[in-house]
Amino acid sequence: MKARTLPLVSAVIAGGFDEQKTNTIKDVCTRFGAKLTAVQDTDGGSRIKTLLTGRHEGNEPLIKEEFLIMNLGAGASAFIDALKDKGVIVPLKAVVTLTSQEWTVNQLVTELKEEHRIFSEGRAHNG
Repeated sequence: MKARTLPLVSAVIAGGFDEQKTNTIKDVCTRFGAKLTAVQDTDGGSRIKTLLTGRHEGNEPLIKEEFLIMNLGAGASAFIDALKDKGVIVPLKAVVTLTSQEWTVNQLVTELKEEHRIFSEGRAHNG
């Protein structure tokens, strides 16, 4: 049986951001020693684990949303806080898991959008 492991590289996958926000994310990645992979318009079908290595399997249009997918271990919360301090708020974000590393970008972004919608509706109902 082949063991499933997460890629060891400290990396962030970002998509949908304008140039200014992308540059801010890149600066924060540098501060955290993480590699930034900015997805391309055709990376919707690329698997997360492939993008973490900096390779692209572009063959499907990317969903047009701002999102971050992080492989930072325990540093993910501090990374998000550093982005907030620089004025970059990201509603759709995820950490890489053994399961999600096998998903395509569009699969994960679709899941994040649904979770965000459910969470937002719950907050609205609960005041």
